[in-house]
Amino acid sequence: VSSTFSVYVSGAVMKPGKVVAERALTAFDAIMEAGGLDPARANAKKVLVIRQEDGQIKSYPINVDAMLKGRGSEPFYLKAHGTVQVPEKISWF
Repeated sequence: VSSTFSVYVSGAVMKPGKVVAERALTAFDAIMEAGGLDPARANAKKVLVIRQEDGQIKSYPINVDAMLKGRGSEPFYLKAHGTVQVPEKISWF
């Protein structure tokens, strides 16, 4: 029995796209698999995990910035076909 599953990482990461997981995968792991945050564009405080549960689309906010600074919360594990959305910082020109 294969335990691989796919998730998607979109937004301000270096290599957005599909990540194939062969083990339990956290949102942070998925971002790292996608080449990490784009330091010029990523808003690491407002990352969202989006997935379908009980027939509804649900989203969960995650502060990856706090994790990077060692103040992270519990790891947030992903499920098959979930999406990790890394928003861009709002820049005012």
